Amino acid sequence: MQVTVAVICCAAGLVGVALGAVLPQLAGFLVDTTRSRAWSTVVESVAHNSMACNAFRMPAVDDMVCFALYSASRATTQAYRRVLEPWGLTYPQYLVLVTLWTDGPRTVGELGQTLDLDSGTLSPLLRRLERAGTVTRTRRSDDERVVEVSLTELGLDLRERMSGVSAQIATCMGIEIDAARRLLDSLHSLTRSVQASSEATAS
Repeated sequence: MQVTVAVICCAAGLVGVALGAVLPQLAGFLVDTTRSRAWSTVVESVAHNSMACNAFRMPAVDDMVCFALYSASRATTQAYRRVLEPWGLTYPQYLVLVTLWTDGPRTVGELGQTLDLDSGTLSPLLRRLERAGTVTRTRRSDDERVVEVSLTELGLDLRERMSGVSAQIATCMGIEIDAARRLLDSLHSLTRSVQASSEATAS
């Protein structure tokens, strides 16, 4: 699995916040226990820089784009969880239904690519939807290695019955349609840039 720049950014940022609180104590501990002049110099230097940032009240996490995206994603997922609870659906299950409503029958591979889900996540998700009677999975007659996912009558019926979900989420977000489109364009552009950077680094 590739490690994206966004993940690295978040990890480094959150670790930096934690280190800001413990590095002054850590510096003394390393000096007393290891007697390593190199270690103590490095740790004391980083601790000094961390305390200087705190003195100027420089926000670490709040000014990180990756953390803002992480927080927004969590808040949106939690909103969907509340809205979808009466339907007995999770957010990834809802995304599968939306894809099938929009694009018609899809193979498991196509769904995974569209939703950026690996087979280990997608297969049990589809199995639960199938048990609920909303989708069917069938192997293609021309190639039994390919499994196609289709909506049942119940799954098709849910499209109209759940038509208000998007409006409920839009209300939760408190965002106008034009602003939503600009945000969507920005997020797509950001995703493409991070993926391209990750692929370039991996190669």
